[in-house]
Amino acid sequence: GINSVGVLCYSCTAETRVHPAMRVCRIALVVSMCVGGGSAAQDYCSPNPCANGAVCINERSSLEQSHTCVEKVCRIGDYGASTTSKDNSGAIHRAVAACSTGGSVVVEGGSFNVGPLSIGGSGVRLDIQSGAELVAAFGPDDWPHNKSSTPAMITFTGCAGCALTGNGTIWGKGGRPAGGGFDWYYLFDQGKIKMNRPYAVVVKGGTDFVMSGVTILDSPMFNVALDGVHGAEISYVNITSRWYLDPKTNELKEPHNTDGIDPGGGSRDIHIHHVFIHNGDDSVAVKPSSTCTANILVEHSVFEMGHGCSIGSVGKGCVENVTFRNITMTSQENGCRVKSYSESPGHVKNITWSDIRMFNTSSCITVDANYHKPPKDAKNWINVSELSFVNVVGTNCKNPPSFVCPAQSPCVAILLDNVDVAVNGHSSKNAMQCEHATGAARNTVEPASCLGK
Repeated sequence: GINSVGVLCYSCTAETRVHPAMRVCRIALVVSMCVGGGSAAQDYCSPNPCANGAVCINERSSLEQSHTCVEKVCRIGDYGASTTSKDNSGAIHRAVAACSTGGSVVVEGGSFNVGPLSIGGSGVRLDIQSGAELVAAFGPDDWPHNKSSTPAMITFTGCAGCALTGNGTIWGKGGRPAGGGFDWYYLFDQGKIKMNRPYAVVVKGGTDFVMSGVTILDSPMFNVALDGVHGAEISYVNITSRWYLDPKTNELKEPHNTDGIDPGGGSRDIHIHHVFIHNGDDSVAVKPSSTCTANILVEHSVFEMGHGCSIGSVGKGCVENVTFRNITMTSQENGCRVKSYSESPGHVKNITWSDIRMFNTSSCITVDANYHKPPKDAKNWINVSELSFVNVVGTNCKNPPSFVCPAQSPCVAILLDNVDVAVNGHSSKNAMQCEHATGAARNTVEPASCLGK
């Protein structure tokens, strides 16, 4: 068209570019380019077109007019957080509130003591930057709790598009006092902790959660739990729950109940990749729900000193469509595992372990559908079916594979394809164990398959 000063103008709608994790976008909406003279000046920021609380900035040049959406930043120091404070929870909650419609809550420049943190809203990103850490402010004597529950260090509740990012650390101080810890692990093993210990990170409900880059060190109990989350990506995360030295026996002891990542509660569409987990319980455990925890992919990761890639335990509800692939495990108690028991109706279905490498692992493959003894006159069973073990290799497995299932509900449709988990140097103890389990074997399978016998 022709503008008010008679100059020929062209209008176009430019591509919108969005980085979903960062929520930073540059948008050129109906950019006016006026050739040969004046400018069709326009305020592209009124009303604000930016989503998730981003700040709009007009941009103009001789050839175009547009706007840029800049993510809102809420630095915890601006809200009263201090490295000398006993508890920075209040300051961080104020920062979260300021960014609750979208933006980054930035933790930078040192160690900040915190009690339980609660994060909600839409598009909120807790960004713990390199060199910064959130440190548990309280121990077994004073961590807030009641008879029914203990809040986690960080809880995301009902968040849409929230994230936990950065190259900083969340330190739960679960270890011995000599290392700066609150002695959660040792005191629990001594029977001196009666409360439920706090988790490091819990995500309750919500959609499209992102966790990337952070280190979780010495969580008092579980490290990451997803409960009813629809859509999540966890990547490039270091989870380390260090074993401790028992002062009485001088033996190295595992930190009990320090699961690495547990998708459960009906969580769906979860992608876990490129993570390192060193702990004293399940590396990843997919937990059941009445609505089925489903569509879980765990890949390209390294696990050590833990209890493996697990399903369950499942006593009711269901787990289906789970894949573990391209994973290396070292010095584990378990490798590929299903644990279920009969309490209420449910099922475990379509689970795959593919391209798994294990070194010095006690039980490389275990399917135990009698994880707890069934009650007398049991009427409900967990049906286990469609388990696939493909390209699974174990070096120095201490126990042969076992598939133990109840006669009332046999495990069916199990596939072993190119599996070598023989017990080295113990040929007399090398026989695979099968009880009420059927399936097929393809290509090389060591020890020889007992499925179907």
